[in-house]
Amino acid sequence: MRKHTTIDLDMVLVGEAAVVLETKRVNETVHAALQQVVDARRRLRLLDLDPDLTLDALRTDREGRLNDGVGSGRARQ
Repeated sequence: MRKHTTIDLDMVLVGEAAVVLETKRVNETVHAALQQVVDARRRLRLLDLDPDLTLDALRTDREGRLNDGVGSGRARQ
């Protein structure tokens, strides 16, 4: 969804962002910058998931999959 609006922008900041984001138009720069912010927040939320990545947990997970025939080169029956 898009909305046409009029906003005051710091054109020096927009210019710097355009260089970093490799964009040409103001609209493109603003959209790319907004996407970067949203993507950064999503990545930070992934850190909050706190997965169990200990070696023991990984071994247990792998053993479970190998015992099911996955990854052994054999088709599951």
